[in-house]
Amino acid sequence: MTRSPQWRGTLASAASAAVLVAVPLVGAQPARADTAQPYPPPPPTLTLSATTVHAGDRLGFRGTGFFPRQRVEADLRSHVVVLGVFRANAHGVVTGRVTIPRRTRPGLHTFELVGRNPYRKASARIRVLRPEHRAELNESDNAPDDSGQPAGADATDEGGHTPLAEGSAAAGLVSLGGGTMLALRRRRSS
Repeated sequence: MTRSPQWRGTLASAASAAVLVAVPLVGAQPARADTAQPYPPPPPTLTLSATTVHAGDRLGFRGTGFFPRQRVEADLRSHVVVLGVFRANAHGVVTGRVTIPRRTRPGLHTFELVGRNPYRKASARIRVLRPEHRAELNESDNAPDDSGQPAGADATDEGGHTPLAEGSAAAGLVSLGGGTMLALRRRRSS
C-alpha cells in the first residue's frame, strides 16, 4: 500500500472527525425513563411555617414542583414586595426563610413563590398582625430549614459538569482538528 501525502491528509481528517464525534458521546449521560417528568407538569405546592405572623417576624417556606435549579422569587402581594430570591435544588424544591417587613399593613396578604422561564407559581394566604415588641420569635420545630441557595449559586449538575467547561472542551477539540489540517496542508505545499 502506498503512502501518498494525500492519503495521509485524508486519514488525519477522518481521525479528527472521529474524535470530534466520539468525545461528546463519551461524556453523555444515558437517558432514563424513571426520571422523566409528566407532561404537563403538576402545579407547584407551597408549605408555610405559619399562616398568621406579626409584621417583622420570619416566615419559613417550602415550595415543590419547580424546575431543577430554577430561580424562584418570594413575594408578598397586596402591594408587591420582593422578600428574597432563591434557587430550586436539583429536584425542583426551594426552601428558605423571609422576614415580613415591619411596615406591612395588618390584614390578609398573599405569599407567592414565582419562577420564570418557564413560569411556575405557588401561593398561600397569610394574615399579618401588627408588629410585636419581643426579643425572640416562637417558630415551630417543623419549619423548613435555611437551605435555599441564593440566585448566584454554582450552576453545576450532579456530575460536576458546567456548560462552560463542556463548551471549552469542544472548542479546544475543534481548534486541534483545524491545526492538524493546517499543518498537513503546509507540509503538502512545501
